[in-house]
Amino acid sequence: CSSDLANFSEKALKKVVYSIKDCKFIPEETIFDESSSDDPAIYFIMKGEVEIFTNKLRENSLGFPNNQEINLKRLKAGDFFGE
Repeated sequence: CSSDLANFSEKALKKVVYSIKDCKFIPEETIFDESSSDDPAIYFIMKGEVEIFTNKLRENSLGFPNNQEINLKRLKAGDFFGE
């Protein structure tokens, strides 16, 4: 999602401005895991890129479960994601 702040109402921005925290992440670090959505948050990307992906459980050729990583989207500075 593009982070054009014009998409947010002034009222919505005023509600969240005091909750904003500056977080830094290292390459390959998991920022958000869809299976543990206990802490809803929105992440604004200020610098760098973020890959959004999901894991899909599939059976391999021997019939054993195998996680397959599926890349959904690549976000860059100016974009945002979260719940």
